[in-house]
Amino acid sequence: MAADSPSTPVSPPSSTLPSRNPGRLLGLLMALLYGLFTLLPNGNSLLVSWPWVFVWQTWLWLTVLWCLWQIGLNKRLIFLGLGFDWLLLVLAIAVAVGNMTAQFSAQAHWHSWTLLAFLAGLYGLRGWLKIQPQPLVTINKLLTWQGYVGFAFIVISLLLWFTQTLIPFWQSAAIAKEMGLTKTFSFGVLELQNWAPIGHQNYVAGYLVLILPLLSVLIWLNQGKKRWFWAMALALGLIDFYTTSSRGGLLGLATLLLLAIIGVGLLRRLPWLWWLSLSSMAIAVVGIFIGTNDRLLTSFTGIMGGKGRDSSPIV
Repeated sequence: MAADSPSTPVSPPSSTLPSRNPGRLLGLLMALLYGLFTLLPNGNSLLVSWPWVFVWQTWLWLTVLWCLWQIGLNKRLIFLGLGFDWLLLVLAIAVAVGNMTAQFSAQAHWHSWTLLAFLAGLYGLRGWLKIQPQPLVTINKLLTWQGYVGFAFIVISLLLWFTQTLIPFWQSAAIAKEMGLTKTFSFGVLELQNWAPIGHQNYVAGYLVLILPLLSVLIWLNQGKKRWFWAMALALGLIDFYTTSSRGGLLGLATLLLLAIIGVGLLRRLPWLWWLSLSSMAIAVVGIFIGTNDRLLTSFTGIMGGKGRDSSPIV
């Protein structure tokens, strides 16, 4: 009897699922445009000029399309949870009511569509994370990418402020000195406050209030050279924040630090000595900002003296 010929092994059905990242190109394009408009110098003005306004509007509609794509993949809208959906619903209702009573309706409608597109992008991101095989790993990568965008923002901001504000001031001060005049640097002068790259010192400070906590988290999550890199990014971010001389930004940063100190203390996730040291450093940073910045110091001493702040708005 002839020996049986070896049978060809039959491969089992592949357990590999179809691509878990459909719409990947669309998502990458959105991320690229987000990074571009975040770092684009004087982007707040370019967004309303041709051709940037077309690119900006296209990006907004891409966020809506991506959200609808993720709803189709998940067969439903994935909610944020933790009560955030109700907060966003109240925000949307407030925006709708504001549109009805807005004096400049065209501008109000445009900004409302911008906000709603951002909300669509947020829910699209939530739906995309739902279909990831390792959501926590993906979230870590997203936060790291956002950290790099924030670091680039800080570097661009400092470079533009140094080259377009500080150096020209030094040059004009040198000319004034030759003429027998004294020109001193003061953050009370609006033109000397750091506006770059968004266009206003409050915008820059507000963005940094959001980015600095993320950089702190990245320091905590990483080790070795990466930890030192994020520590350097945090230090540069604090310097950048200081150059904005924003009183509203300082108030936001101080509030955030206070909540962090209380929260970490209540959770008891750190040894007592570590918590006390970090809390002292946070308070010292705010104190240095106030004590060495003439604009912030004037406002602070006025409030503490019962005279209130000066007549200018909190900026």
